[in-house]
Amino acid sequence: MQGLQFLFLHHLFDDEIVPFKKLLQLLAKQHSFISYSEAVSRIKNGNIDKPYICFSSDDGYKSNIALANVFAEFG
Repeated sequence: MQGLQFLFLHHLFDDEIVPFKKLLQLLAKQHSFISYSEAVSRIKNGNIDKPYICFSSDDGYKSNIALANVFAEFG
């Protein structure tokens, strides 16, 4: 199934890191993770050829550093 999902995150507390990693592992089985700019480009060009997920976070909380670290692990 083709599509592009935008998932918006608010924070990631220490006790949520392991479950979040497990969620990403499950999602990665059927989706490709892409950057926000790539997602916008794919929408503009109509190039949505498989399932994609784009993540975004809001508010700039310190816990977003933990999000960045987890995302780095998943490329």
